[in-house]
Parts: sequence; structure tokens; C-alpha cells
Amino acid sequence: MATPQLTKYAASTLPVLNDVLTFFSSRIHRTVRHQSRFEARSGLVQTSEASQYTRNTWAIIGYLLTNADKEAFEAFWEGRKGICIPFKWTDDTKKALHYVRFADSEIAYQRIKGEAWTVEFDIESAHPLEIDVEA
Repeated sequence: MATPQLTKYAASTLPVLNDVLTFFSSRIHRTVRHQSRFEARSGLVQTSEASQYTRNTWAIIGYLLTNADKEAFEAFWEGRKGICIPFKWTDDTKKALHYVRFADSEIAYQRIKGEAWTVEFDIESAHPLEIDVEA
């Protein structure tokens, strides 16, 4: 039986979302801890951590995209193969760098007026074993 392998990505080679999407707002959407939960008939409840890392998800809204900005963002999306390949993102509210991936298989665009667009999507923390920080 073959053991599945994670693809490792060198952190230094990952592109930065902030280079493509400059006007945006973000908010922490949800924090998922992988837990198993057991409830007995007696009312006893036991939980245990299923993994040692927490996966955060952020809701991102990009504002005032021109047609060129939208095309650049779509190229970034295609380069990451949608939800497959992680990238870097700096949370401007906390000045923290995160290794993330797209959490949605589709991106929602909305035309505001003329050549102005908004884009909405979720990103989630990449698994720490995927990112080779020292490479």
C-alpha cells in the first residue's frame, strides 16, 4: 500500500495575493479545529483534537477592479489552479503573512459601473506540511 504524499511548495517561490489585489477588505470568516466528538446517552461529552493545526478561513472582497485588474486577478486564480496551489497573503489588519489557498471553486464578480468590478471569495490556511519555509 502506497503512502500518500503532500506536495511541498517552497515559500520563497509562492506569489503574493496583495500584489494583484490592492484594494480589498478582509474578515476572519471562521476558524475550524478538526475535532472528534462523542456523546454518550448518559450526557457525557468527550472531544479530542483530530489534528494539531487550526485552519482559518477569511472572506475577501476586492474593490474597484478595472478590467485590467480583473484580468490580472483571473490570471492569478488560473496560476494557482483554483483551489489547488497555495500562495502568500498579508492580512493588513494584523500585518501578518499567511500561507493560504482559495477555499471556493468559483469566484464571484459583480460589475459596479462601467469598468469597475468587485470580487468576492474565501481563502483558507494551507496545511503547514505543504509549505517549505526554509527553501
